[in-house]
Amino acid sequence: MAEKDCILLPVLNESDITRYWKYLVRGRPDECWLWKGTTAKGYGTFGVGPRKAHRMVYAHRIAYFLEYGVDPAPFWILHRCDTPLCCNPAHLWRGTAADNIRDCISKGRFSAGDAHYWRRNPEAVLRGERNGGAKLTEADIVEIRRLYDTGLLMREIAVKFGVGKLQIGLIVNRKHWKHVPSEEPKRPRWGDHGETHHVAKLKDADIVEIRALYASGSMSQYALAEKFGVTQGAIHYIVARKTWRHIP
Repeated sequence: MAEKDCILLPVLNESDITRYWKYLVRGRPDECWLWKGTTAKGYGTFGVGPRKAHRMVYAHRIAYFLEYGVDPAPFWILHRCDTPLCCNPAHLWRGTAADNIRDCISKGRFSAGDAHYWRRNPEAVLRGERNGGAKLTEADIVEIRRLYDTGLLMREIAVKFGVGKLQIGLIVNRKHWKHVPSEEPKRPRWGDHGETHHVAKLKDADIVEIRALYASGSMSQYALAEKFGVTQGAIHYIVARKTWRHIP
């Protein structure tokens, strides 16, 4: 693994280099040379530059530069020894972010899938009503899904429970609160339409009457919407035959 700091190094003068070596314990060529100065995120850091332009740089990046005379930017500097404080140039190599991930995976230290902390410790996950920010209970979730399957609209359910319509959609589609058991969603069969659809508010006969009333000019779309308890937009799509097209 390595720590990202991929911008160009600041200019190092002789004083900086002399001061740098004071913080590094150099051993044999095959040993880790451990940094004894300041650290950040487990990696050694070294301050460079005057007060107004002072900057902290990762010590292992300076070690690579001093050994090979090449600024490692824009690459990462990875550790073969997997010791973040090590600054032995023989243990360092330049690579990309992808190289860093592959190195981590090859050494079995990439926490993903079954190896992830939450997967290994499911009891530590504050799901559902155990979460301090939860506005709903598990009983609410069961009721929300039941109401949706009976045909109640998401926006109506959202108002009833004081949450957003998007949240209701995630709940009824089992994207959120997946740990709460409930009956399988009653989705319409393929091809269901009209009054056989599980959320239909109108009957086939209502559609025939709406189109007849509008065609006669006796009622406006607004009046029809009031009469049948739907939106004006729904009436517009009905009379324009953009919906309920199976009704002649």
